[in-house]
Amino acid sequence: MAYDRYVAICRPLEYHAIMTPLTTGKLILFSWIFPFCCGCIGTLLTFRLPLCGSHIEKLYCDNWSVVKLSCVDTTVNNGYGYVVACIFFAHFLFILFSYMKILRACRTSSIAMSKCLQTCLPHLLTVINYNIAMLFDVMYSKYGSHNVPQVLHNLLSVEFLIVPPIFNPLIYGLNFQKIRNKVTRMCSRNKVIHT
Repeated sequence: MAYDRYVAICRPLEYHAIMTPLTTGKLILFSWIFPFCCGCIGTLLTFRLPLCGSHIEKLYCDNWSVVKLSCVDTTVNNGYGYVVACIFFAHFLFILFSYMKILRACRTSSIAMSKCLQTCLPHLLTVINYNIAMLFDVMYSKYGSHNVPQVLHNLLSVEFLIVPPIFNPLIYGLNFQKIRNKVTRMCSRNKVIHT
């Protein structure tokens, strides 16, 4: 999405030459196949490990939780996890770079900047929200403390599964004028009631 919007805003006359159906198909295929292959490789690396336990600290089972149950050296799995994390972080940086280029191209006109923010801000907020949630999940999975209360432990383990789906409709919904007006009216009504 970020690259498509970058080309549409920064190079509009070349858009149809750059974003051909073949290019679009390749980008969509890459966005599905690359994460699938990363997950398959991680799973295959985990299959080879003998397990010495059966207690998973999360409410759901993920690859790293199973790797932590192994009683042999998991250096290969750790290295692979760091490489994949770096690759996905590079994707995140590419998205941010695309949006910085878009903002730079639109800063000359307030109308263009307004349309740019209306179009790009929801996607950017969603990507940032998801990446922060994933960062907390990965950090908690790898370095989580055993001194944390069980309720907080459970909440942190499902945070990345719950927060982004709740946050996305709010971000994209506020993009529509009718929904934004209704939310504004509800918030101003609550201010009057509470004062």
